[in-house]
Amino acid sequence: MKSGPSIPIDLDRSSEQPLAHQIEEQIKSLILSGSIKENHKLQSTRDLSKKLGVNRATVTTAYRRLEAQGFARSGVGSGTYVVAPESIQSDSLDQSIGSFRFSPGTEDLFRSQSTLPDFKSFKGETCNFAALVPDEALFPVARFAECIDHVLSRDGGQALQYSGTLGLRSLREVIAQRMAHHGAEIDPDQILITSGAQQGCDLIFRSFLAAGDRLIAGSPTYHNIFPLLRQMEASVSPVPVSETGLDPTALEQAANEPNARLIYTMPNFQNPTGHTATVENRRKVLDIAAAAGLPILEDDYEQDLALDGDTLPSIQSLDSQGRVIYLGTFSKSLFPGLRVGWLAASREVIDRVAALKKASDLENSTLLQSALCEFCDRGYYDQHLPAVRQAIAERMAATLSALDEQMPPGTSWSKPRGGYGLWLTLPDGVRSETIYLRAGERGVLVSPGSLFVGTGEDPGAIRLSISRTTPAEIAEGVRILGEVIVAELSAPRSGKTVLSETPQHL
Repeated sequence: MKSGPSIPIDLDRSSEQPLAHQIEEQIKSLILSGSIKENHKLQSTRDLSKKLGVNRATVTTAYRRLEAQGFARSGVGSGTYVVAPESIQSDSLDQSIGSFRFSPGTEDLFRSQSTLPDFKSFKGETCNFAALVPDEALFPVARFAECIDHVLSRDGGQALQYSGTLGLRSLREVIAQRMAHHGAEIDPDQILITSGAQQGCDLIFRSFLAAGDRLIAGSPTYHNIFPLLRQMEASVSPVPVSETGLDPTALEQAANEPNARLIYTMPNFQNPTGHTATVENRRKVLDIAAAAGLPILEDDYEQDLALDGDTLPSIQSLDSQGRVIYLGTFSKSLFPGLRVGWLAASREVIDRVAALKKASDLENSTLLQSALCEFCDRGYYDQHLPAVRQAIAERMAATLSALDEQMPPGTSWSKPRGGYGLWLTLPDGVRSETIYLRAGERGVLVSPGSLFVGTGEDPGAIRLSISRTTPAEIAEGVRILGEVIVAELSAPRSGKTVLSETPQHL
């Protein structure tokens, strides 16, 4: 495999077309015209970004899109190489150029994930507002180790055996008791242990949705539901989310659309906005679902992270018809590495979803379930929560104070009652992808709002996560972010939009 000469790329910085897209299209044109041949080694992302005077993440995005379309391939540590059109269309099973025949849903999933923001391309991290990942400094590791040792000593080899698809009954009993404290009366046999909340979403989506069906979801919403839907060839009917919850008028309209099959909502500390739905809104959502005959998936991923330790009644606790499927997890409040979440629903739903889980991964780890049950029985979980809530309260207060001091006019933000994330709305005309890049260049990582809408549109907002940031890091990070936004407000405009170095689908 040879390295060819440097390829000519001419960027039009006055164009509204993102720079990454320009790089991608020009390289693709050179490949299709035969100007660059099979196995030509492209310049490294570092070298090409220096040559063009753009951020390295811009070139990385262009290369990933070329790979996703089959025009390039990467070798670990060896660079990125051209795949010529005749190789793309070949029927031969050459693994080196990825010519196996995959399902359309899998190809779409791969393409979408290849174009996600590349936070690792930024160097010299100052503040990470992007990762919605718990802080391991708060993990009660020693206490959990005690519980693992105790379970192994008590149960011996049985702790390493299968425990059944529904999950360890003793853990399901603990979860049922905890849910009762929030007003939901659930029998342990109505609970299915899952590999985190993500598997819970996957199982419910696959149970209720087929190709061509529509999921009703808040907009913006949790970005990891979009890959699941793409793989199933299903789509989203977006419903605006406000400080009070899902917009009832838009929800009712979406619920009556053809092929609407399921409502997905996060009433507590909604990701990414941080909004908490009112009790009145929760009742309205339930009424609309009942009138349309639709089930509801209530994702309560941060239930235990209210700043005051108290949350509003779950939608499931208000449900008398068995319409609501409740999704919970220990990932955000304890350890994500446990991969322990749960679904609570009617037996009709649980029986069918359990059959799907059994066909997928059989069940969760018996050892980890037993240790988690012991951890809760000893009171360690309830003793752990105040420390997490205190850390969130301190970080949230520091964030809100810094935003008040540093943000320019025209900027606004949510003020969550709990959880790790808040939504920062940018001044008119400022794109979230631009701020993602400009802030990243200065070591401040943020999640562009376009990640959470699934349509390729830019909502002019970013998500800030405070899960792993100290108050000192927050102060510095918000200061830099404020400077970036002010600089962007002063930057020359091209037409009606701000120049962006990233594709609109980020």
